[in-house]
Amino acid sequence: MVRIEVRVVPKSKEQGLYIKDGLVKVALTSPPEKGKANEELVKFFKELGLDAHIVKGLSSRRKTLEIRGEKDEIWKKIEHARKR
Repeated sequence: MVRIEVRVVPKSKEQGLYIKDGLVKVALTSPPEKGKANEELVKFFKELGLDAHIVKGLSSRRKTLEIRGEKDEIWKKIEHARKR
C-alpha cells in the first residue's frame, strides 16, 4: 500500500493528471460540493486500474490517497496517465 498526496482542481473544463515539482495534481470536472469531487477523484483512479481511497483531506483540495499495490506499478500507471 502506498500513500500519495494529491492536489485537486475541481470544476475544470476536463479531467487530467499532472505532475509538477513532485506533486500530483488532478483536474476534475465536478464541483467541490456534497462529495462530488471526491467521488470523481476515486473513480478517476479506478479508471487507471488503481484501488484508491481518501484517507485525509475530505474537505480540502489537498488530499492524501492510499492506493493498494506495489509502489513501482502504481507510479507507472500514474506516469502513463499524466498529461503534459
